[in-house]
Amino acid sequence: MEDNIKNFLDKVDQLKSDNLRVNAISKNSEIDCESLTFKQQKDIISTITEGITGPLKFQKNLNDIIVENTKDKELKVVDKLLIILQLRKDSVGTVVKLKNNKYDVLNDIIEKAKKLSPKLSKSIKGAISIELEVPTLISESQVINSCIDSVKKDSEKEVGKSLSDIYTFEIVKYIKTVSIKDDVLNFQDLSVRDRVKIVNNLPLSVNKQIVDFIQDIKQAELDALSFDTESGESTLEIDVSFFDS
Repeated sequence: MEDNIKNFLDKVDQLKSDNLRVNAISKNSEIDCESLTFKQQKDIISTITEGITGPLKFQKNLNDIIVENTKDKELKVVDKLLIILQLRKDSVGTVVKLKNNKYDVLNDIIEKAKKLSPKLSKSIKGAISIELEVPTLISESQVINSCIDSVKKDSEKEVGKSLSDIYTFEIVKYIKTVSIKDDVLNFQDLSVRDRVKIVNNLPLSVNKQIVDFIQDIKQAELDALSFDTESGESTLEIDVSFFDS
């Protein structure tokens, strides 16, 4: 009996070799990707019960799935949206739900997402100079893990501090180096905790430029997720329900 199960699972693995081709924005090309599995869908949906850390675990799960299914450790955060849209189309279909209504819009949204061309880096010059770079999914997951630990220490009751921590960790993800004259700190060489300390002590004017860089990327993605309904323009939310329609 065990041999039969093993043989069956081996055949399932062979079917996985018939990969999808998905678009990766940072590479400006298509790459191979395995389809979502039932277990991966369950892992995504399970984050709904995790309270304030749920959205963080949701994003980390998406990162883990993309890296596992593409076997590509160099994919960046800007690749996430388009790959997830294509995986969802392959596994669940093109119809999405919004307020109990169904809309067949995913193909159009995917086509808009394919046209995204975000800046992958930016230099901020001044007394404190900063090199910004869109992080890889693996790098983002490392920061998310530290953020989850920090939020858990704050406890669910200290929501204000937890949200402040999440905001800071979001900034941390995108910093490559910080320098004052010839003194250069490479953020990849520092612990996430030390990176947070540095971000917390940056001038507000510098922080604003970092946030502007991040917001430009996120706003373009939000624009791609918009679609028309009978009651006006709506935005497709990429959350747990997106994978459970």
